Amino acid sequence: MNLPPTIDTTRHDTTRHDTSIVRIAVIGSTDGVVNIVNSIGSSGNYPVISAIAEHYPAKKFWHHFFRLSITGKIKLLVKTAKAYRPIRHSTKLLRKVPAVYFVSPDVTCRTFDLIPQKVFDEADIFLLACDDDNSEQSYAKNSDYAAALMKRGISKDNIYVVPPVMYRAELPVIVDGKLSPLCKKLTDTKPILRYMEYHVTDFCNLKCKGCGHMANHVKELEFSGADKFRFSLEKLSEKFANIETLRIMGGEPLLCRELHEYINAAHEVFPCSHIKIVTNALLYKNITDLTVQAVKNAGAEIQVTQYPPTREIAAEFIAFCQERGLKLHISRPVTQFFKRFVSGRDADYEHIWYTCESKYCHFLHGTTFYPCPGLWTHTDPKFIGIDGNNTFPESEAREYSYDLRQDINDDGWDILSKFEVPMKLCCECGDAKTLFTWESETGK
Repeated sequence: MNLPPTIDTTRHDTTRHDTSIVRIAVIGSTDGVVNIVNSIGSSGNYPVISAIAEHYPAKKFWHHFFRLSITGKIKLLVKTAKAYRPIRHSTKLLRKVPAVYFVSPDVTCRTFDLIPQKVFDEADIFLLACDDDNSEQSYAKNSDYAAALMKRGISKDNIYVVPPVMYRAELPVIVDGKLSPLCKKLTDTKPILRYMEYHVTDFCNLKCKGCGHMANHVKELEFSGADKFRFSLEKLSEKFANIETLRIMGGEPLLCRELHEYINAAHEVFPCSHIKIVTNALLYKNITDLTVQAVKNAGAEIQVTQYPPTREIAAEFIAFCQERGLKLHISRPVTQFFKRFVSGRDADYEHIWYTCESKYCHFLHGTTFYPCPGLWTHTDPKFIGIDGNNTFPESEAREYSYDLRQDINDDGWDILSKFEVPMKLCCECGDAKTLFTWESETGK
């Protein structure tokens, strides 16, 4: 499937003679969209002119189908049929809507970008309807859709969130000819940040050749500081309601004997965040009782990347975690790394962004917030000139990052709309990759 062309986010002239008519676009889960459309009905001044609803992603179907046994194929076919049944039913219920589009539940996929810009230009307001039993998941999905709309040139002032409890209680969306006050304006809410990484230290004991975070080139052991980490999180909490997944990593975080202070800070500032400690586990004996208690209090998880040296102590570390009741996840054995490179001088940075598996890896380093670790490695002086790493212009680096020590006028929605778009930096990461055998510079 070809990548979508560059999206024209220019808002076209939609001037009308009758300004009393407010045209609505409804976006979200299939059930949520259907419920809202039915609630609004044929409200004269609030016609629903378009609907964008989620569907079962066929890509995942074909991804799994040929890998399964005959029994597995039959089960998947049955599951798919059940998944499409409500969509067929919903399509009938949405027949009165002039334009209906079904997209992947993963709004980061290109299916959302393939919707014609005209659909977004013609609507006056956008209602987000994410129907989920888990309110946190529903809230996060609303954040995804709002960011996607802003990417298409929609003002956050024209986006509203319809709480799932409204249509479950069968409360009308339009009351006395106006939008119900229970529908929250997007600007009255804070988004959820899906994912963020943080370095306790940039230094690593293992020094893998080709390290994506360039830890193998860091010569001195320095720690970022738990107080600085807490300060940065508190600043981010002013912009975001939650960080869904927060990975504390490096470098190697177990080099820090005060690791518990970082975990406590993360849990206290974002108590609903899924905290994960990413380590090679080689220094597991450095884990103090205070760190064990902090991990358990936060409900955090130890995530182990299983490099060849890690395999030698894997059984010991598993026993260590079991004895202390720690949550543990171990990756499959890592035998290869990959390196991205630019295959041509005229690389298409939008193409690179769309195909990047890490395009939503938001990154906090010290007190600076970046869209991805790549921007940090291309601006930190200690990495310039290493392995062809080029200096990224300081003015552009500032444009795509936030110094949390300064006053920031942008709210969380502005930050997401700035971070989650293609940028020229992507050309530095490259549009192709090559695999090579894992190796440590320490000789382990």
